[in-house]
Formats: sequence, structure tokens, C-alpha cells
Amino acid sequence: MIKVTRYNGSQVFINAELIQSVEAIPDSLITLINGKTLMVKENLKSVIRKIIRYRKKIAHVPAYPPSKSHIDKVEEECIPEKK
Repeated sequence: MIKVTRYNGSQVFINAELIQSVEAIPDSLITLINGKTLMVKENLKSVIRKIIRYRKKIAHVPAYPPSKSHIDKVEEECIPEKK
């Protein structure tokens, strides 16, 4: 989710995965895949930076939960054995 500001001053979070396009006409117009549009105060570069930052952040999250063997391996590497 990215936070943007509507022209009435209210802030809204939108799902960056649902953004189809962002245009500067001259204001920033965000079009979602369902056809809805949102005019925001942020300039085009700012909106794009927010999308890139969001995508970088989620790129490190696994799509599926780790397997038990993976968890065991990480625990062995990170947690010292009790003596």
C-alpha cells in the first residue's frame, strides 16, 4: 500500500499492485485496473518513487510460508545450542 493525498487534503492508502497507470496531466492521475481514477497532490515522480519503494519492500517477503526444514536450518544457524 502507498499513501497519497487527495486534493481535498485527505490521505488515502491504495494498493500499488492495482495501479494500471500514472499520468501527469498536469496533476497526477492514478488509474487502477478496475478503471477507477484518483487525482492526487503528489507529483508524478513522487508517486513512482512510492511505488518503487513499496515493490522493493515486498520483494524480500516470501510468497509462501517457509517449510519446516528451512525454519530448522535457520534456527541451527542463528540460535546457538544450549550447553
